[in-house]
Amino acid sequence: KKTLSLGARLTELLKQNQYEPIMAAKQVASIFAVNEGYLDNIEVEKIKDWESKFYEHLDNFKEEFLGKLQKDWNEDIEKELRETIENFNKSYQ
Repeated sequence: KKTLSLGARLTELLKQNQYEPIMAAKQVASIFAVNEGYLDNIEVEKIKDWESKFYEHLDNFKEEFLGKLQKDWNEDIEKELRETIENFNKSYQ
């Protein structure tokens, strides 16, 4: 059941509107969020809403971090990504 739930969430995240490509760093961040269980409490029907608002949050508050994530992956970047997702999820409703 957990695998089906994960698959449903990933499927929603990977849907992209035509002619609206998503920056690779944002895709990495959202896929990481799903894989690490940060979206387990979000209903599948609300995944696209979560994703949209999360990307907006990244654009507004984490632009420099997105640049780092676009180029590299290390313990510090993973730690900051975890904190970013956790903080966003506290405010997401």
